[in-house]
Amino acid sequence: MIRRLIKVTAQQVIILLGLAGIPALLTVVFDWEWKTPAEFVELSAAQSEGQMEGLLWVDVRDPDRFEQAHVRGAIAFQEETPGPALDHLRERWMPGRRIIVYGEGSGSERAIRAGRLLKREFHTQNVFLLKGGWAAWPRDRSVESMPQTISPQ
Repeated sequence: MIRRLIKVTAQQVIILLGLAGIPALLTVVFDWEWKTPAEFVELSAAQSEGQMEGLLWVDVRDPDRFEQAHVRGAIAFQEETPGPALDHLRERWMPGRRIIVYGEGSGSERAIRAGRLLKREFHTQNVFLLKGGWAAWPRDRSVESMPQTISPQ
C-alpha cells in the first residue's frame, strides 16, 4: 500500500514538473530575447553620444551600486521613495528634454516602472530606456564614482 502511494506520488511529481517545464521551454524556443514594452523606445549608449548635456539620466539601481559608479549627472531614483528624485528632476527638466532611465541590464522591471511613473508625472512621451542598461554602458565615458543621491531633508 505505501509502496503504491509512493509510486503514484512520484509519478504525479514527474508529471507536474514536466508540465511546468513546457512554458519555460516554449519561452526559450520562441521568445528568448527580452523585448522592450511597446510604450518605450530604447536609446543605446552610442545614440546618446554628443547629447549628454541635453539628456536627463535616471538610475534605478540599488543605492550602493549607484554610489560605486553611474552615468555622469544621473539622478538616483528609489522606487520606494520617489519624491526626492522627482523634485530634483523637476528642477532640471523642461518640455522637450529627454529622460533616459536605466537599471542593471535589459528588461529591468524597476526601469520600466520608473519610466511609466515619469511619463505620468511629467506628461511626456520623452522617456526612454537605456538599451542594455548599465551593463551596456561604456566604462570609458561619462562615468562618475562620487555619490549624487538626493536625501529627504
